[in-house]
Amino acid sequence: MLRIQKGSVSSSKAVGKNLVFFLGREFLKCSSICYPMVVVSAKNEFEEAESANVVKNLTITILDFETTGTLPGFPCEPWQIGMVQWSEGVIGQDFFESLLRIGDRPFNPMAPGNHHALRPQLKVAPTFQELWPQLVPWLHGVILCAHNIATEKNILNQQAPLHYFGPWIDTLKLSRAAWPDAPSHKLEELTLALNLRDEADAFCPNREPHDALYDAVCCALLLKTILNLPGWKETPLESLLLHREKG
Repeated sequence: MLRIQKGSVSSSKAVGKNLVFFLGREFLKCSSICYPMVVVSAKNEFEEAESANVVKNLTITILDFETTGTLPGFPCEPWQIGMVQWSEGVIGQDFFESLLRIGDRPFNPMAPGNHHALRPQLKVAPTFQELWPQLVPWLHGVILCAHNIATEKNILNQQAPLHYFGPWIDTLKLSRAAWPDAPSHKLEELTLALNLRDEADAFCPNREPHDALYDAVCCALLLKTILNLPGWKETPLESLLLHREKG
């Protein structure tokens, strides 16, 4: 399954009060929203060119991989990719998604997602290498964003080891910085807590968490929400990149 759609639509200081999280039946009132820490550090050539820009003015690819998990004799492999694009503060309707061929290998029993129902399609889906010409415009020479970037970085480095990817924005690190007292910083639970589910469902009808495109959309909505918080709206790219090194 491969779908590509083109088009467009539309030190920390505490501020704010009473951000209410609803997680299941639990309410938690976080006493503060935190500003990002703005500091100066050495930059590579790409970051030097972009650091003066606030993120809302840039183009970013937000991506998610769903993976098999590891088992003895079987490495962790991606079986689905989803990507959306953020451009000048707007999450566009351009998106890319595809299943990825993994053959008959077993999944870790704890691996989330609807892979059980998709095994026939996964046997004949394109490989990452076969998709590479279509992936390049989304992944190469652009800012990348994911929720917990370790997974996405590792997969890209494994699949295309001679290429440089990034710089990266990690919404997991940003959410921990913005709401340090939140009971959970998992993407699915933040999506519910911040009332982002309806907007995600509108973009991806009949999808659910641990679908790669759905999670990429939720990550984009989370980034948008964070950057609309008091004190975050004019945050330069460099300051957000630094949060990836924390925690």
